[in-house]
Amino acid sequence: MYYHPTHLRDIIHVEEIFTVHYFEYYKDYTFNGEQHDFWELLYVDKGQVLVTAGQRQLCLHQGQIIFHQPNEFHNVAANGTIAPNTIVVSFSCHNPAINDLCGRICYVNRQERGLLASIISEAKNAFSTNLGDPEYQKLDVLSQPALGSEQMIRLHLETLLIGFIRKNQHYDQTVAASTTAQHNAEAHYFNTTCKYIEDNIDNAFTLNHLSQHAMVSPSYLERLFNRYAGMSVIQYCNHRKIERAKQFIREDRMNISQIAESLGFSSIHYFSRTFKLIEGMSPSQYGRSVKSLEDHSQKVSSTE
Repeated sequence: MYYHPTHLRDIIHVEEIFTVHYFEYYKDYTFNGEQHDFWELLYVDKGQVLVTAGQRQLCLHQGQIIFHQPNEFHNVAANGTIAPNTIVVSFSCHNPAINDLCGRICYVNRQERGLLASIISEAKNAFSTNLGDPEYQKLDVLSQPALGSEQMIRLHLETLLIGFIRKNQHYDQTVAASTTAQHNAEAHYFNTTCKYIEDNIDNAFTLNHLSQHAMVSPSYLERLFNRYAGMSVIQYCNHRKIERAKQFIREDRMNISQIAESLGFSSIHYFSRTFKLIEGMSPSQYGRSVKSLEDHSQKVSSTE
């Protein structure tokens, strides 16, 4: 019996990666802008940013992504109040299908956020370059990168791009959604608890307190968070508190003691210990590192 092979066609093929960034800006950060002959996407992970895209002046909010086509002038700035986080990826792709994304602003769903997070994760596995440095012009490959990490970046990015093109062409994006009652109930309890945590981030949370609010048993809530978030409930709370603390540090309106108190930590020592456990540095070291990158960026921009 003879089997006929099927040639797999590339609708989208990413040929090269130029930059992969995860930026944590201060509240008054400004990038003067640039244009280049390759594509760039910008995703707002936290807060909001002001963006120029060609002749358009835009405000992008958390969860939105924009695609800058080759040779389009673009810049980005914080709004002076909120310290935002963004993901920026620049790449070359010459398939005609990608032109459907020219100037598009899309909302990013949970699956797409996972792809963006995987791109950042694989970039750290592949390159030694500091992804928070806005001035690097070349990604330096690690001496021993993780097997297939560069290919995984391309695959994740191509999957992301195809998904957005499908959405823009009105394809159904609910293929992977489960409609079972059990899944819906789990998603409801998890999402409701996550929202409660975000809305009451200044509280000193306990597992019992959160399970009572969700009206489920502590063990059930713990299983949900291990399944959906990959960590315990309290670990999740601490991660969210530290993310908020990083935003406060970049907004530069409170000192470390005030931030710790505003986030419900029992002492500045417990706050600093938790911060270092999650971020690998103290709150003050984090503030200096982000500020030094911004000062360097502004110094370089002023000499251009």
